[in-house]
Amino acid sequence: GLIDQYLYTDNKQALEVVTRMGDWAYNKLKPLDEPTRKRMIRNEFGGVNESFYNLYAITGDERYQWLAEFFYHNDVIDPLKEQRDDLGTKHTNTFIPKVLAEARNYELTQDNDSRKLTDFFWHTMIDHHTFAPGCSSDKEHYFDPQQLSKHLTGYTGETCCTYNMLKLSRHLFCWTGDAKVADYYERALYNHILGQQDPETGMVSYFLPLLSGSHKVYSTRENSFWCCVGSGFENHAKYGEAIYYHNDQGIYVNLFIPSEVSWKAKGITLHQETAFPAEENTTLTIQTDKPVTTTIYLRYPSWSKNVKVLVNGKKVSVKQKPGSYI
Repeated sequence: GLIDQYLYTDNKQALEVVTRMGDWAYNKLKPLDEPTRKRMIRNEFGGVNESFYNLYAITGDERYQWLAEFFYHNDVIDPLKEQRDDLGTKHTNTFIPKVLAEARNYELTQDNDSRKLTDFFWHTMIDHHTFAPGCSSDKEHYFDPQQLSKHLTGYTGETCCTYNMLKLSRHLFCWTGDAKVADYYERALYNHILGQQDPETGMVSYFLPLLSGSHKVYSTRENSFWCCVGSGFENHAKYGEAIYYHNDQGIYVNLFIPSEVSWKAKGITLHQETAFPAEENTTLTIQTDKPVTTTIYLRYPSWSKNVKVLVNGKKVSVKQKPGSYI
């Protein structure tokens, strides 16, 4: 949270506080021997190693990189390096943040092992450990994916897991531009995250129950504050973060959400109007200060079988297939 305050609002005091927290952690943990380290990290420690990588990225201070590596959990990450699905019945949301740290390690150090294991983990999760709404876990844990129907309970879909899978998906998409990643992001966003918050009270739910006849249990203002409340409120402040991406060639339209984005380097403003999913079309209006040559990549969702594209009212031929970009 302090890192975000610095990144998004240039709050220098937040950076000062978090670097002092990092200094405290370094001085506390540096003297520990290896058996103590291994005992210490057996328990869930959230995204602390990702945070230390981010602090290292901001400051260049190698002590924070050391701290991030201190939380490298061999029992969890080593099997993924070997491309093994060794998830068993372990705690799901203990795994995902540790892989997020490996994604940041790759981005900062170009460690290709970290990239490969991140890619393997993401596809393993999506292809084998994810329910139809894009959520995962039963009572917070993995289970045999061959027994999926036995795990449709009132405790499926811990929201923190989906929150972290969406974070991981953003990293992967920035590396690959893969439409499959964008398809998953949309599926989980609309089917889990949007439904996690009670619009009348603003409170959020821990689980997304899939058992027929079950119901969501929402947090309360004063008497419940679960992990999925913290990440849950963050979820609903982030709807704009994955609609558009860009590279040197052009801008990607990944989500159909009413929005406006300015690409200042190109002098382009793109405005999107849509009532999706209540309606099945979206309108993009492009404004420029001067003539610009670039590409607009429109996601062709895997669920869409009959897309039509019109430019200035004129229909254009679509040669691409669902699950790609037009």
